[in-house]
Amino acid sequence: MRLLAVLLGASILLNIALIARRAPPPEPGPRRVPPAPRAIEERNVSETTELLVLRERVRELEARKPETPDVVEAPDRTADFRAKLARSLKLSRQGRAWFGYAPEAQLDLTELGTEFQRAKLERWANPRAYVERLGAVLEQTAAETKKPFTDAQKAELRRALEDYEVTLMGFADKDALARFVHEAGPEADQLKRLRAFATPELEGKLAALGQINPFTPTAAAMVDRAQAEQFLVQTWVGAYGLEESQKTAVAAAARMYLTATDTLGAQLGRDAMPGRETAEWRGRSAQNLVDALAALESSLTPEQRDRLRRQRPPELRVYDQAAAQRWAR
Repeated sequence: MRLLAVLLGASILLNIALIARRAPPPEPGPRRVPPAPRAIEERNVSETTELLVLRERVRELEARKPETPDVVEAPDRTADFRAKLARSLKLSRQGRAWFGYAPEAQLDLTELGTEFQRAKLERWANPRAYVERLGAVLEQTAAETKKPFTDAQKAELRRALEDYEVTLMGFADKDALARFVHEAGPEADQLKRLRAFATPELEGKLAALGQINPFTPTAAAMVDRAQAEQFLVQTWVGAYGLEESQKTAVAAAARMYLTATDTLGAQLGRDAMPGRETAEWRGRSAQNLVDALAALESSLTPEQRDRLRRQRPPELRVYDQAAAQRWAR
């Protein structure tokens, strides 16, 4: 019994020692007191007020935006064109530009030619860009001649350019056939008026400018009347991607155009001879060609019809040897 009592006492003492060695439990932190209902209400009111203020500010900015739009200054392309043209003309006057001693001038001329031709191609949609460059070429090149434009000539040139711009306006949404007729009529008349400003010396200098020359004649194939129908069929089949089965319709359209050409030549006589064509001949001949292509249109697929309306018709000049000899007498 005594031994049992001793063992029991030792066990109690061991447990007491183990409990004493344990780390004290962490002290409880400060109690979080939930915000009072009034504090929650004040915070919500404050956030709502800020949101309303921000929304009102956005409305003010949106209302002011049309009044103060962001203005992005576009580069003055016409001024840059004039500056490059002036440099090129100066080096040309010194006799260096054409002999490889001024590569910067050659680069300028290449860039000028590309820009001028692009403006010419897009003149229906942006007539002012083309007219401004055309005026710069005429005026600045004339300044390099023995007879530069006088103030009166410059004023008249500006009026002619304004009229030319008006002639080009309104054709941005027209198809290639309508523009072709317009080129042969009103536009050709305006170019003839502008060409009246060019002296022989100025004509020579403009020709030396290559792609910048505004009076380059349109290349038209000269075709003898005897081979004209076959030539037209081959040309139109290639230009519009036509099939072998469509050649009958193409030949009929070609004969329609050639019959109209014969009639026009008989009516105008010498005024229809190559090199003597009048404005009336140009306009009526272009309309005859467009009428023949319009007759062909009903035989085309939608894709072919779209190609017909998008690209400028291939030009040709039909001449009759017998008629030429008859009028030469």
